[in-house]
Amino acid sequence: MTRILYNFSGIAFFSIFCLTGCGDCAPDGTAHSVLASVDSGDQWEQTENIKAYTPENLHELPGSATETYRQYGVETAATASYVKSGEDTVMVEFFAMPDALHAFGLYAMEQNPSGPFPDVGTMAGWSGATLCFYKGSCYAKIVAPDKSPKTRTAALDLARRIASVIDGSTELPEELEIFPIGGRIPNTVKYFPENTLGQEYFPNGFTTRYTVGNMDGQMFIALCGDGADNAYTAYKQLVEQIDGQPSAALDIGDEGFTGADPTYTNISACRVGSVVAGLRGNFDSSATRRLLTALVEKLRHLTVVIE
Repeated sequence: MTRILYNFSGIAFFSIFCLTGCGDCAPDGTAHSVLASVDSGDQWEQTENIKAYTPENLHELPGSATETYRQYGVETAATASYVKSGEDTVMVEFFAMPDALHAFGLYAMEQNPSGPFPDVGTMAGWSGATLCFYKGSCYAKIVAPDKSPKTRTAALDLARRIASVIDGSTELPEELEIFPIGGRIPNTVKYFPENTLGQEYFPNGFTTRYTVGNMDGQMFIALCGDGADNAYTAYKQLVEQIDGQPSAALDIGDEGFTGADPTYTNISACRVGSVVAGLRGNFDSSATRRLLTALVEKLRHLTVVIE
């Protein structure tokens, strides 16, 4: 287990996350061992052998999002089909991740922010007929044939049986506390292990959505380490190129700017130590200042321990 301390201060230090697998999914830390240890009870029957996957053959997973799995560091995966009382058949896809943050990241990429959100694991949500959840360093999908209440009840029962054999805390990753609460839209935080906002100079980061009155948009933070100065400059130049004119100075953080683009209307960003943070949306100057100032205050005082 690796413990890394990040201090978000005016002289913050960040390195690119250096994380190792915690192995807290099951005794041997593999996805296959989790499904093999599930007590399916008297009503559930496993209808086919568990299939195991490694990074080398993740592309063979049903509907595989191979690049997404690579990005989030899937270590092992497994699939199995179950039938309940000879009626409700569901497919389980299970992933062992490097740590809880990456498990959350994959969950957040695939869950529906509108829910509903049943009580299972650390976080869980329905996306159509698929129930997604994560706990500890594990992420699972229970793929049901339909969205009927009966089928959802059956899928939730199996999900809870799976969650019960996963070791690890059900506490949310501390990194999710970075964003100010006021105005934040629930269930919209996402974690990106690389290329935050699609920019390679933003290697690790988070995004979430905010609404203030009839204004809305996206807040982001990018963890840039020693490359923060260059990343901030590169992003500022990108916005100016899109906007077609020089940006205006913004006196928030260590340095800041505000500009615009056709997609997000207004873009404001600042650097706080080795973090680049900003807003993209139709926020006016007052809302922008209020939201970014609240974020900067949290960045200057928040300490995060990653295990």
